[in-house]
Amino acid sequence: MRENIKMQLQLEIDQKNQPNQQVDDAASQVSSLIGLKKSLFYKKYELINGIIDNTYKPISYKLCHILFFIQLILISTYSIIILQNLNTDFNRFIQEVDMLLFSYSFMTPFDIFLALRFSTVYYQVQVPSRMTAAENTVLSAWLSNHLGEGYDDMKNNFLEQFSNPQILDFFTDQDFDVQFMKENSTSMEVKTLSFRETLNVLLQYQYQFKIAYLKKTSLTNQPFSTYPYFNYLDLHDKFDNMTNDILDYTKERKQIVQDNWQSIWIPFLVLDALFMIATYYYYKQYLSIYESFLNLFKFTDEIWLNRDMERYKILINILTKNSDVIFKYQFDLEQKEKFMMAEKYKKESKIIHDLKKKKNYQNYDKLSTIYGLVGISFVFSVFFIPALLIQLQTNSYLSKYVNTADFYKFTGDLCFQLPGMFSQRQFLYWWSLYNLDINDKPRMITRLFNGIDNLKQFDEHVQKFNQEEYLTTQSFIDKLNLLVKSPVCKFFTGDQYNDYAFYCSRSFDGALDMGLSQALMYAANQYKVTFDLNNFTSIVQYFKYEAEGMYIMVKGMIELVSSLKEALLQATNSHMDQIIGLSIFLLIFQFFLFFLQYFILHKYYTEEYNLVKRYMLLLPSSTLLLDDNFERNIRIFYAQYQN
Repeated sequence: MRENIKMQLQLEIDQKNQPNQQVDDAASQVSSLIGLKKSLFYKKYELINGIIDNTYKPISYKLCHILFFIQLILISTYSIIILQNLNTDFNRFIQEVDMLLFSYSFMTPFDIFLALRFSTVYYQVQVPSRMTAAENTVLSAWLSNHLGEGYDDMKNNFLEQFSNPQILDFFTDQDFDVQFMKENSTSMEVKTLSFRETLNVLLQYQYQFKIAYLKKTSLTNQPFSTYPYFNYLDLHDKFDNMTNDILDYTKERKQIVQDNWQSIWIPFLVLDALFMIATYYYYKQYLSIYESFLNLFKFTDEIWLNRDMERYKILINILTKNSDVIFKYQFDLEQKEKFMMAEKYKKESKIIHDLKKKKNYQNYDKLSTIYGLVGISFVFSVFFIPALLIQLQTNSYLSKYVNTADFYKFTGDLCFQLPGMFSQRQFLYWWSLYNLDINDKPRMITRLFNGIDNLKQFDEHVQKFNQEEYLTTQSFIDKLNLLVKSPVCKFFTGDQYNDYAFYCSRSFDGALDMGLSQALMYAANQYKVTFDLNNFTSIVQYFKYEAEGMYIMVKGMIELVSSLKEALLQATNSHMDQIIGLSIFLLIFQFFLFFLQYFILHKYYTEEYNLVKRYMLLLPSSTLLLDDNFERNIRIFYAQYQN
């Protein structure tokens, strides 16, 4: 074997020492091409060169690459949709917070005004015999100072409510039959107005009340003074119905939003999982190409490999002794192929043939796909975990929103039901005095007892209140505990405290000093007991400081509603901030992966693929040109992976 190698090398060296002929470059290239085509192994050269120089990547790599980018686009699209829906859906929830207080906005100042006005009349007409003139003056002055608040609060609430475009949808085709005093008459007439016009009339009459009290003019036979009496029940019913419609609407929309977010999340999750599986599948297919290239080494014959190694050693020795030889070298394809043919004849000899028979081609171990699986799974998990958190947080928010909306509206309604109970009792006491329709008396009694029941329900709500079920803050919980468990007046500070302190310890037999819950329960029980005496047909019990105590409790309730609204808005904004943060994280991470894949990994895989294709050049020339099994496999391989 060693002699054969020396013979080949000597032929090559002799060829190098021949004088070089000067030829034109173009003519030389043409001549070389013609010579190559006449080569005995031309088809094999063409086959190997076709594989190595092929710039196309395998279809499996292309599909893996495309599917991965589709995953990134899919997740980015999901994030953008979430951000858009978040802005649409949850900003509307913020707007609906105020809409839930529609009745509260108008009826609370309205009922407070009526309760204070009834108390003023009561002090002036029926109580003088029970108090001194000086005391009467002080009490009447306190009531008069707060009567004007009805118009101011109603005006501010009117502007706030109608600045919300969502509320206008509930006024479409809403008409209202209103009773007005005829001009220069004591009789009433009915006019049909739109509900918004009715609110304008109510606000206008509240203003006229305020001016009348400021100027101390007579209220007798004035249209604005009769309006609240004859329209009291209808106004309350209309406001209750509209606010209940708003509550039902926001609950229905909550369910629609929840279903919509669910319908977004699940399809994106399923699609991303499918693309992940497909990406991993084509990744494995791509690795099989690597394995195919590496498995070409199984065709290496140990004898030929040893010969090449010996040949390279001799070449190194020659170059070591005379490095100038390399500059005289001129490759002779014909001479090379003559030597290869000699090898082929020897290969077909019996000895090598017997060795060939005994050869056992063994495949290399399969390349591990675990890293690719971990990488693709990581990309999926980076989408799945934030998307799951977004969905869970949204479901939690929407579930708490329903509970909070119920409690929010319920607490807001108490703000006008509490002073309304005082007014309703006075209506019943003086029914004939105001010439009210006797058929409306059961409606008035029903409304009164609804208020009594709601006062008791508030105490039950507070006793069972679980912060985890509502959209609240610790600030609201602290205010709630302070208001319901401590003296009501301690809830106020500064001028308010100084204004209310005198009445807190005197109203409702000092019940306000036991906390709001106890004071409400005391008022509810007192009204029920008093009604049982004579159905409020005549006054049998002196109720000094009662309207003042109700006013103070309502002011505490208003502060509680305001605090609950602030907590709800904070919880909504906090939820939105979390969703925005997770969505932006997903977007940024997808851009990072795009940059990593396109500018780094794609370049790396391309260079690695081109490199692995050249691995076959490491095989002995005898294997490349003389092994029929190798040729047969490489042709099959070329047909499968040329694209």
